[in-house]
Amino acid sequence: MDDFVRVAAVSDFTEGRGRTVTIDGEAIAVFRRKGRFIAVGDKCPHMGASMAMGFISQGFVQCAWHGWKFSLVDGVCTFRDWARLPLHDVRVEGGEVLIRRPRRPEPAPEPAEEPWMTWDPNRSGKN
Repeated sequence: MDDFVRVAAVSDFTEGRGRTVTIDGEAIAVFRRKGRFIAVGDKCPHMGASMAMGFISQGFVQCAWHGWKFSLVDGVCTFRDWARLPLHDVRVEGGEVLIRRPRRPEPAPEPAEEPWMTWDPNRSGKN
């Protein structure tokens, strides 16, 4: 199954600039930098700014609001390792930009059946 989704034509992107696309309700910032396309989660974990307003430089995407930088290798913030951006696979085919559909988290497994414990209000704790 091919899980890449067409988001726009290559010609829709301006060199050095980002734009927001949406796949299955998830906003993704896509940048065109030196002929390459880079896609990251569009919401900065700091204050929620659109990452598409930021810019790419030296292996990082930087938020336009407060300058937080995120690695394009693993999505981790340079000075707050709890802050991460999801990275998305991108490919170009026939003049079209395609992004891999974001993976949804697996649902939590059903808890193992546990024996019911009962509480008896008449029990005073003395036997």
